Amino acid sequence: MLSFNKLVVLASSAFLIVGCSTNYVKPQNYTAFLPDYSQLKKVEMQSKNDALVWSKDNVQQYSKVIYTPISYSNLESDTQNTANISQDARKEILNYTNTQIQNALGQHFTLTNQADKKTLIFKGTISKISTDAKHLKPYEYLPLMLVKASTQYALGSRDRDTEIYFEGKFLDASSKQPVYEVVMKVQGKPLENDKSQLSVADVKKAIDGLASDIASFKNNAGS
Repeated sequence: MLSFNKLVVLASSAFLIVGCSTNYVKPQNYTAFLPDYSQLKKVEMQSKNDALVWSKDNVQQYSKVIYTPISYSNLESDTQNTANISQDARKEILNYTNTQIQNALGQHFTLTNQADKKTLIFKGTISKISTDAKHLKPYEYLPLMLVKASTQYALGSRDRDTEIYFEGKFLDASSKQPVYEVVMKVQGKPLENDKSQLSVADVKKAIDGLASDIASFKNNAGS
């Protein structure tokens, strides 16, 4: 049984964690996938997802894309959520993300294997899949509710947020110079507790929104 003092400490920790939460990817979650993260700016995407974006001023000239299948980065060393995400689920999520982004790009661009001055090269990575305990709601800051929430944190019975972190870039196929870069995370369905298993069905809608945002990047270019 947890003592009241321990619960208070947990409650305070939970308060600090939630107080610092944001819809934008934090620098500690960046990878080395992009050459420079300092130039990224905050943008609201078409799906209302928050993203960090950089783009050249003129991207309207491009009409074709060479698609490079995305892969995971840092996930092998990320053991925080291994209890909630099986290897099979990781593969299914990656496959679904690749399918949706490629299909979405095909609706805006001509997919090709030949490079010319109107062609972009797309590259992307899933940098993290998170199943952290759900953030506190406003009413849970009340003292008694805060203790209850802290108990849920300690026992692992609290709902868990599911988030996919993504980094992507478009390169000019001729010069290989970056044209558009994006860092964002999307949120899937919550899991019931720390024993629940994440499946591709839990994140399909989130990935669909991600794919749509990536494919329509011209709408956010120059922001």
